[in-house]
Amino acid sequence: MPEPARAFALDDPLRLLAACLASGRRVIAPRERDGAMRNVVITEPDLPRGRTDAQAPGQYRLEDGDPDRWFDYAVGPYGWKEWLFPSRQKLWSATRDGDGFTVEAVDPVWPETIFFGVRPCDLAAIERQDVVFGDG
Repeated sequence: MPEPARAFALDDPLRLLAACLASGRRVIAPRERDGAMRNVVITEPDLPRGRTDAQAPGQYRLEDGDPDRWFDYAVGPYGWKEWLFPSRQKLWSATRDGDGFTVEAVDPVWPETIFFGVRPCDLAAIERQDVVFGDG
C-alpha cells in the first residue's frame, strides 16, 4: 500500500523544504545574495521571509517587508535560466597524442534536483522551453 501524501501548511514552507532536503536530492531555492534574490544550491531549510523589493527603471533594491510573508518580492535580476541553460558548459575535451589529438564528448552530470520556490509564470515558461527544445 502506498504511503499517504503528507500535508504541509501553506503558510510555512520550511517543513516542505526540510522534506525536500531530506530526500537526498540537490535543492535550489531563493536566497538573498549580494543585495538581490538569487536561486542557489541550499543545504539548510532557510528561506527569505519578510523581504520585499523596490523596482524602478534601472533600479532594484531589497527592503524589509511584512515579517509574516514568504516570497513577497517580484522577479529579480536572476532567474532559473542560469540553471536550465548555463552560459558555460563543457561539451568535449581533447587529449594530445603524438602529432594529433583525440576528442572525447563530455556527458554533463545533472543530479536529481528540486527547484523550490518557482513562481507559476516561471514554471509555465520552463514547460514551454521543454516543448521547444525537447526531442529535436
